Amino acid sequence: MKSLIALALLALPYVAIAKPDITTIEAEVLEPPRPVFPLIASLLGVSGYCEVRFSVRDYGDTIKIEDAACTSPIFCDAAINAIMKTRYKVTDEEGTKVPGRRDNIVYPMSFLLNRDAQLPNDLETLACAAGLTS
Repeated sequence: MKSLIALALLALPYVAIAKPDITTIEAEVLEPPRPVFPLIASLLGVSGYCEVRFSVRDYGDTIKIEDAACTSPIFCDAAINAIMKTRYKVTDEEGTKVPGRRDNIVYPMSFLLNRDAQLPNDLETLACAAGLTS
């Protein structure tokens, strides 16, 4: 019975969205984040929002997570893991301080129970726990 409930929950239209249209002079996004909606959030019926701040190094080959903040800790791992799997390209511009590196990039992500859901504009986020992966 439990496995049938789990299968039914997996079929529900929960979505995790990272803004694919973000462009920045900092780094070009070659493959946008693809966050996975946390199972515990779907079981609890919780939507959320995160912002992950990170650096791209070695011309896009290395990502270092600086910090992350989410509306609920339930979403922290999903947001960080999505950023870690993203591909970037760094192109040096004249006057670049450190070649092949861009710092303080912030990527927002929404975790919605359905595609039509909207999060309020005045969301409060909490810092994710220390010990972020890099």
